[in-house]
Amino acid sequence: DITDVFVARLDAAWKVQWAVAFGSGGPDAATGVAVDDAGRIYVSGALAGPVTIAGASVGTRFATLPWIVALDPDGRAVWTRVFGSKNIHPESALARSGDAVYFAGVASSEVDFGAGPVQPSGPTLFVARMGRDGKPAWVRQGNN
Repeated sequence: DITDVFVARLDAAWKVQWAVAFGSGGPDAATGVAVDDAGRIYVSGALAGPVTIAGASVGTRFATLPWIVALDPDGRAVWTRVFGSKNIHPESALARSGDAVYFAGVASSEVDFGAGPVQPSGPTLFVARMGRDGKPAWVRQGNN
């Protein structure tokens, strides 16, 4: 499917070392990528339906859901998080600093990243911080 997500590692000569792909059959998107000092790759985006990532079935056929997957340096999934709100705009951002992963975007309805819900009264900026292990640390929201 042309709207699936893929991640690939290339060597210095631009030869593919490995590649992984997943998709729901709908218009899925990857919107952010970050790499930590140990070579772990974090990718974020939005799923248009159910998908299996590293043996875990995630998503729903009724909504576009935001997600983050952490891959080890060999392309194997370490953890996957899908957030239960259909109203996070897919133009999200992902960054890494130290032992933390940051996921930012705009939410239009309640979403819980595991560290307490964001309850916007309209489109609202949010930033969520997770550890390298995918465990939530905190979430902050701005004014709409």
